[in-house]
Amino acid sequence: MIDSTARLLGSRVQQARHSKNLSQEFLASATHMYPNQISNIENGKHGSMRLSRLSELADTLGVTT
Repeated sequence: MIDSTARLLGSRVQQARHSKNLSQEFLASATHMYPNQISNIENGKHGSMRLSRLSELADTLGVTT
C-alpha cells in the first residue's frame, strides 16, 4: 500500500510539474530541496515526507493537497 501511494504521489507531482513546464531543478530550488529529492519523489522512492514539504510542493505547483 505504501509503495503504491508513493508511486501515485510521485506521478501526480511529475504531471503537475510537466503541465507547468518546470524543470526538476527549478522545482527543487523553489521548494528548498535538491533535484535528486524531486526525482526520488517522482519515482516513488521518497519514503516518508513531512506534511509541510508536501504542502510546499503543492503550493509551488498550484495544486491542492
